[in-house]
Amino acid sequence: MQIKSKFKTSGLPAGVSIEIQLTINPGSDKKSVNFASPGPSDGVTTGNGKTVVYSGFPSSVIVDGVTYVLVGTSPASGFYTGSGSGTITVTATYQAETFSVTFDASASPSLPNDVDDGTVVLSVMIGGGSPVSVTKAELPKTFTGIASGTTIAYSYNSPLASTTAGKRYRWDSTSGTGSASGQTGQSGSFSLTSTSTVSATYKAQYRLTVASDHDSPNPAVGEH
Repeated sequence: MQIKSKFKTSGLPAGVSIEIQLTINPGSDKKSVNFASPGPSDGVTTGNGKTVVYSGFPSSVIVDGVTYVLVGTSPASGFYTGSGSGTITVTATYQAETFSVTFDASASPSLPNDVDDGTVVLSVMIGGGSPVSVTKAELPKTFTGIASGTTIAYSYNSPLASTTAGKRYRWDSTSGTGSASGQTGQSGSFSLTSTSTVSATYKAQYRLTVASDHDSPNPAVGEH
């Protein structure tokens, strides 16, 4: 009996086709094995007292919009088979690539002191999770460790109350960078594939009170 080698993956979705190329030394004997993740592959006879150099595990794989990155392999390429009989299983470990997204809001250049720190400025939903409320005091708010391909949904509140009587702030515009480039709405969603930012701009509004001793003023009598 001689040593056999098998190959498999961990952390990678099922069904990814992988072809491993092996060089077995001494002798430079070349072999290949094909399998679909997670494996393991069929056993390849690599023999006793041999050094096995292998390649073919992709450095990254995109599945359903999610990027999986190769973290490492064990045993590493160049392993020694030793003596006796049995099977050596090489495992390639993958993990979903992660990114961050930052949300902010301003009114040239930041939300003023007359907006209370506890005011909820927006809500954010990451993937299928529950909405997260973000207050003025938390801005800018960064969410980290989000898997590539995750859907990010947001909604900015408007108007925002002011502690100054007769004044408030209304949503005016939104801009984004990275995966959020092109986001312009008060609410929206996007697939996170790179580090991204979303920022909204608010404008102040003031209450206008009209009183008149004459008929039909423009604007009409009352609060506007």
